[in-house]
Order: sequence, then structure tokens, then C-alpha cells
Amino acid sequence: MKLNQSKLISVLTLITLCFWYSSIAHGQTITESKIGVNLPLSGPGMVLGNDIRDGLLLCNKDIGLRLIFEDNQTNPAKAVAAFQKLRDFDGVQLQISSFSPIVNALIPYARQSQIPLFVTIVSASSVVKNGAGILVNLFTSGEEAGPIAARFA
Repeated sequence: MKLNQSKLISVLTLITLCFWYSSIAHGQTITESKIGVNLPLSGPGMVLGNDIRDGLLLCNKDIGLRLIFEDNQTNPAKAVAAFQKLRDFDGVQLQISSFSPIVNALIPYARQSQIPLFVTIVSASSVVKNGAGILVNLFTSGEEAGPIAARFA
């Protein structure tokens, strides 16, 4: 089976998430953990959002995590509302999201709530800097990758 780039990122995200979270679950089994997935399942970012969702579901089939999906419609205000719903109503212990403008809007809420964010498709280095200590970025920005690529040019 051929995985496209978004699905590969999703699989890597879930694998990383499993190893990381299993080490801090504080007595919970990994399958009891609730993970919020705050993605653009509609709107301008829906193609990538749905690919990430599908990759997470595919990878999770054998793991059995409790993934709770919310559609932020590629809208930062709706992403914040989804974050708050996942935090307050669903009681998730961490969240997965994507896209720089969305993640930038979520960082203050994640920091205040001490809910880690696993993110992908975040290329703005300012987002990564703002999220220090609360953000796990699974995507390299052009500013980070440029100097590395230049060495091989």
C-alpha cells in the first residue's frame, strides 16, 4: 500500500504520540487515554485534514486509542472553540492539530491548560517559537530546513 505524504505524517505522528504518551500516562493504560484531534475536516484545508484523519484512523486500528475528532473548518476561532470543547467536555489529555494559523491560535489555550499539542503542517517558525514547552512539531519549517539543504546544494 502506498502512503501519501499526509498519511505518512499521520502515521509518524501517532507512533511518536504513542511512545511519548505511554511514558507519562500516570497509571492509565494507553487505550484509556483520550486524544483530541482538532483538524480542518471541511473548509479550505479539508483535503489535508481528512488525509491526516484517515492516517490516524488507519494507524489506530490496531492500537485502540480513543481519538475524538472536531472539525475546525480551517478557522482559528472555530479551532479555539473545538480545543475548549475537547478540553472541558471530552477531558482529553493532549491534542493533535495542524496548519500554522490554527496552531498559533491554540498555543495560549494549550499553555494555560498544560495540554500538549502534537502538530503537523506547521511551517511558520514563529509558531514553533511561541509554542516552546507545549508544542511537539512534526514538520520542519523552511527556515530550519534551508541551511541543511544548502549544505548539499
